[in-house]
Amino acid sequence: MSAEAEPAISILVVEDNTTHATGIAERLKALGYSIAGLATSGDDAVRMALKTEPGIILMNIHLEGGIDGMEAAELIRRDADIPVVYLTADPDDAALECAEISAPFSYVSRPYTDHDLQTAIEIVRHRHSCEARMREHQAWLTTTLNSIGDGVIATDDQGIIRSMNLVAEELTGWNQKDAVGCALREVFQPVSAEARQPVTNPALLTLRTGESTPLSDGGLLICDDGTERFIENHASSVRDAKGRVTGSVLIFRDVTQRRQMEEDLREAQKLEATGRLAGVIAHDFNNLMTVIIGFSDFLLNSAESSPGQKDVAKQIHDAGNRAAALAHQIVTFRRKQTPPPEVLRLNDVIRDLEPLVRHLFGSSVDLCSHLDPKVGSVKADRSQLEQLVISLIANARDALPSAGQLVVSTTTEVVPDGAEQRYVRITVTAGGPSVAPDVGQHVFGPFFSSDKQTEGTGLGLAAVYGIVQQYHGRISIENDGSSNAVGCVDLPVTDATAAPVSLLEPASSDRGGETVLLVEDEHPVRRMTKMALERCGYKVLEAVNGEHALEVATNAKTRIDLLLTDLIMPLMSGRELAEKLTERRPDIGVLFMSGYSDDEQIHQTIETTRTAFLQKPFLIADLQQQIRSVLDQP
Repeated sequence: MSAEAEPAISILVVEDNTTHATGIAERLKALGYSIAGLATSGDDAVRMALKTEPGIILMNIHLEGGIDGMEAAELIRRDADIPVVYLTADPDDAALECAEISAPFSYVSRPYTDHDLQTAIEIVRHRHSCEARMREHQAWLTTTLNSIGDGVIATDDQGIIRSMNLVAEELTGWNQKDAVGCALREVFQPVSAEARQPVTNPALLTLRTGESTPLSDGGLLICDDGTERFIENHASSVRDAKGRVTGSVLIFRDVTQRRQMEEDLREAQKLEATGRLAGVIAHDFNNLMTVIIGFSDFLLNSAESSPGQKDVAKQIHDAGNRAAALAHQIVTFRRKQTPPPEVLRLNDVIRDLEPLVRHLFGSSVDLCSHLDPKVGSVKADRSQLEQLVISLIANARDALPSAGQLVVSTTTEVVPDGAEQRYVRITVTAGGPSVAPDVGQHVFGPFFSSDKQTEGTGLGLAAVYGIVQQYHGRISIENDGSSNAVGCVDLPVTDATAAPVSLLEPASSDRGGETVLLVEDEHPVRRMTKMALERCGYKVLEAVNGEHALEVATNAKTRIDLLLTDLIMPLMSGRELAEKLTERRPDIGVLFMSGYSDDEQIHQTIETTRTAFLQKPFLIADLQQQIRSVLDQP
C-alpha cells in the first residue's frame, strides 16, 4: 500500500535512545509520514499524545526511567483513541503477554526494514479506521434499538445473550451487563397466564428450525422483580454468508395496558348491552306500573272504598311509585346522567318510607320518629334521598345486638360557613354498641365492614357518602356519649317551595268534554287510561296500533281534538301515526306517552316536533294536566 495514496498520517515516536528515535523519524519522513514529535520517556509520551493527538504512536516497550511503554500505552488508551505499535528488540513470550494488557495494535521487532515499518503502520491505520467505523455503526444500532418501543434481545447460536436494548432491560428487569453471557431462558421465559407453565420461547424455536416466527401471544412474562406483564413476541434467525444460523433476534412488547383496555371495553360492552336490556325491561315494567298505579289511584279516589281498602290501595300506590322510581334510576344510571333534583319535604319522604322500613326489619325493631314540623325542604332526587335514609336506618339496625329501638329525627341546624347556612339534619340513633374511633375513620370506605362475614350488611356507607357530597351536605357516624351509635346527615335547606303531591282526581274546573283518540298496544294500559279519561269527562275512541288508529279516525263522524298515543308500537310508531294523522286533521292536538324514555327516537321526536310528552307510569292528575296543556293552547 502506498503512503501517498492517503493523506499523510502523523506519528509520535517514543524511544529513550535519542539516536534511535531520530533515525526512526528520518526513515518515516522518507516514507511520506509526518512526525508529531519525539518522546524519550513514558511520561513525555502521555503528555505529548494527549496534546498533539497523533494518528499513530510508535513506542518502545522498554523505556528507561519513569513508566515503561506498556504503562504509558495504558494511560493513553484511557483518555484518547490513538493506536499504539510496539517497538521491541526482544519479543519474548513473557514481554508480549504483558504487553497484551495495554491492547496494542501491532508489534515491530528489531532489526526492522522500512518495509516492515510501513507495513505495520498501514495495517494499523486500516484496522483502526475499520474499528472506528464499527464503533460508529454500533452506536447507530444501539441508538436505533433504544429508540423503538419493543424489547430486543440478540443471542448466539447456542441461545446465549449477546445484547439487549433498554426496553428489554425494563421489561425483563435485567440490565445488559448482567444479562450478556447468560442463557436466554434464564432471562426471558414467559409462562401461560392460566396454568403458569412455560410456553415456547420463539428465539430458541428459531435457533432449532431456522425459521422466523410470526408475532403472536407470548403469554405472561414474569420479570426479575416479580412483576407480571402480558407480552406479544416473535423471533428471526441471523445467518452468515453461507446461510448457516449463527444467532437469533427476539422482539417482544408489553401489551398489558392494551389487554386491560380490551377487557375494559368488553366489560363496557356488556354493561351497554345490560343497560339496553334494562331499558327495554323498563319499558314493559313501566307499562305494568302504569296499570298498578292507575287502578290504585281509582280505589284511593273512589267514594265506595272503605278506609281499610283505601289504606291497602295507598300501600299499592306507594309501592308502585317506588318501583317506577327504581326503574327510572336504572335507566338514568345507564345513560350516566345525574337524576334531576326536585324540591322535597324531608319529613314527608321519611313518613312515606316508614311502612316499608317496618316491613323490612320486622317486629324486632321499634322504629320511632321525631320529626320537627318546622324543618325546611331540600332539593334532591327523591329516589336518592330514599336510598340515603334507608341506608342510614339499615346500618343503624346492624348496630343493634338483636332487638331494640331506632330513632329517626329531623332538626334544623345553622352552620356559620362564612355566611350562615341552614341545614336539615337527619339523625338515626341506635341503642347499640358505640362506634370505635378507628372504625369512624374508615366507615365510608367502599369495602369497609365491621360485621362478621355472616352477620348484617356492614357499614358500607360509601354510596350514601357520594349522595351527600353530590348535594353539598355532610355526614358523620359518632357516639352520643351514652354508648349509642348515631348517624347524622346534613343537607342544605332550599328556599323553594315543594310542590304538593295530590292523589285526588282533577278539580271539576279541569274536566273536559273533548274527544280523545287513544292509541295503545298494551290492553291493560289502554283500559286503565280509557277509564281515567272517561272519569275526567272525555269521549274516548280507542285503537290498538297505528293502522287501526288511522282507520278509526277515517270512520269517525265527530271531531277528534287530541291524539294520545304510545310512541313505541309495532307496525307503526307513534311519531309516524302523528305525522299521517295531522296531515288529514291539521287542527288535532298530539300527546305522546311512553314507558321507555331512553330511546333516541323519543328524544328526536320531542325535540323536532315540540310535542308534549307523558312519561309512564303517570298519575291521573298528571294525565289530565298534560291533556289540558295541549288542548288549551291558543
